Amino acid sequence: MHGKCPISVVTDGDRAMGKAISLVTPSVVRRLCSWHLEQNVQTNVGDSGFTQAFTHCMLTYMMESEFGTQWLKATETFGLQ
Repeated sequence: MHGKCPISVVTDGDRAMGKAISLVTPSVVRRLCSWHLEQNVQTNVGDSGFTQAFTHCMLTYMMESEFGTQWLKATETFGLQ
């Protein structure tokens, strides 16, 4: 990488990998892969409708206020307040 440190790294959430990244490059922001986030929602919530709403919130560009409105609507609709 020509002596440059990345700004962020996308991972699958593996704890050992996260620890290694923190040790080697402590200034790097670790982000979770959107596919893995979606899988975690489906596994932990188990409602495909909410998973679809979550994915919409995650992948659609919107202003912060619109995100808040969409998120509140999704959590209320599926009883996840």
